[in-house]
Amino acid sequence: MDEHKEREQPTKIKISHAGKTDFISCEEICFCKGARDYVELVINNRGSVLHHNSLSELESTLPATFLRVHRSYIVNTQFITSLSRSASGTGILHLSTGDEVPVSRRIMPKVRDALG
Repeated sequence: MDEHKEREQPTKIKISHAGKTDFISCEEICFCKGARDYVELVINNRGSVLHHNSLSELESTLPATFLRVHRSYIVNTQFITSLSRSASGTGILHLSTGDEVPVSRRIMPKVRDALG
């Protein structure tokens, strides 16, 4: 039962970086940023880690608390404190860590709906 739950809603993900494999708790990941053939994972109070994978592949393994907000960004909604909108229609998510993540104009309505 626990193994099935872990596949449906993973609590940890396997990260390959610097020639080794680590398991990182999903709750610690603030956001993920696509960086060519890698994904930069920004981890709460621990800096960032480069993961050798695509953002789309990583998105398919993350739990439902993660939201795709831009072509290059996925955010853990647990860290979002506010959303502001610019005159051009794009947005900025403000995170409890002090980071800011862009929201694309195309995805903005979906983000507003998800945040309620």
